[in-house]
Amino acid sequence: MSTSALDISATEALGAQQLRVIIVCFVVAMVDGFDTLMLAYIAPLLSQTWDLSHGGMGKLFGIGYLGAVFGGFCMGPISDRIGRKRALIASLLIIATFTLLGSQAGSPGELMIYRLFAGLGLGGAIPCITALTAENVPASRRTSMVTAMFLGFPIGAVVGGGITAFLLTRFDWPAIFIVGGVAAIVCILLTTFLVPASEPGAGRHAQSPFSTLGKQFADGRGPATVMLWITAFCVMTVTYFMVSWTPTVLHLTGMDLHKADTASLSVNIGGIVGALLIATLVGRRSPFTCAACFLLVGTLVVCAIGASLQSTALAVIAFFFAGFGVIGGQLILPAMAARLFPASVRGAGVGALMGIGRIGSIAGPMIGGLLLSMELPWTYMYLIAAIPVAVAAMAVASAEVLRPREADEAR
Repeated sequence: MSTSALDISATEALGAQQLRVIIVCFVVAMVDGFDTLMLAYIAPLLSQTWDLSHGGMGKLFGIGYLGAVFGGFCMGPISDRIGRKRALIASLLIIATFTLLGSQAGSPGELMIYRLFAGLGLGGAIPCITALTAENVPASRRTSMVTAMFLGFPIGAVVGGGITAFLLTRFDWPAIFIVGGVAAIVCILLTTFLVPASEPGAGRHAQSPFSTLGKQFADGRGPATVMLWITAFCVMTVTYFMVSWTPTVLHLTGMDLHKADTASLSVNIGGIVGALLIATLVGRRSPFTCAACFLLVGTLVVCAIGASLQSTALAVIAFFFAGFGVIGGQLILPAMAARLFPASVRGAGVGALMGIGRIGSIAGPMIGGLLLSMELPWTYMYLIAAIPVAVAAMAVASAEVLRPREADEAR
């Protein structure tokens, strides 16, 4: 019989098998980050190729995130029932298939269909890798290890941006989808051979993907869960507004397309630095308090972005610190969920949280497209963008007050 991940968190040492699981989850997070954000890097090129308006490009962004909403909501409970490994392989297979098909798209409508289904896999992979990591580390290190694992997401976005900038000097945009699809196939192989079969949790008797919602709200978790949902929605609205539109905004201010792609990486680099710092802090401080502080910093910096766009250097610095606060704060969300929910509904809890967040990821790019179409001054546009970050900071601070304390580390 395979080793039960649920028994591992009772020990302090990490064995070779557990380290392999964490590394594979990190690599999957990298591919998820690259695949999720690849459209941001080629958005100006697609706009030129198909003569897309800002609103049309926003819809193309949003459709993939819509798929991720359903993927997160559905795959989390499914992983609780059938096991994390099987659910993760299924998610990666969906990603690989429809990302490769995206390279053959001949129209915006066709690409939207492929991105919708690829999004199902992208959203479904998140609760799987979160639960796998949480259940393969000691409870006392769970928050910091899940946060560290999720560094793969912005690192994947940064590496993907560099790969994209390199490939676009030699090939057309379909090459980016081919790289993303092949990377997902590599993750399928890594998961198949390096991740042990995981036993289904107590959620295996659930009748539908949404039937575990009552258990997520049980034992006094309801108020904190709602506050985390508000946090996830607001912070991911702004995160995906920035990562989707930053290359385009920089290009509109006069920067060369390839330089704009490279400069826009500062958002995700800032997120990596922020997540690294927050991962070291959560061992000594509450993750909820840390996230609130980072999001407060993000609020102030996002307010200042509009005024910085007159200078390329200032813009890059501002986007870096916006990523530091906003993305750094966002990347601890799965770790907070893993700490809040018991193992029996951990996949479902993380999936629901990230599914709510992905609704924000749909709204962010579409709101960005609307604001760009309105031709608002940059200062006003980013002042508007700062409002949801401030709401997220207040919501996550409220979650810290409202969450149940008993059996905190036992989970």
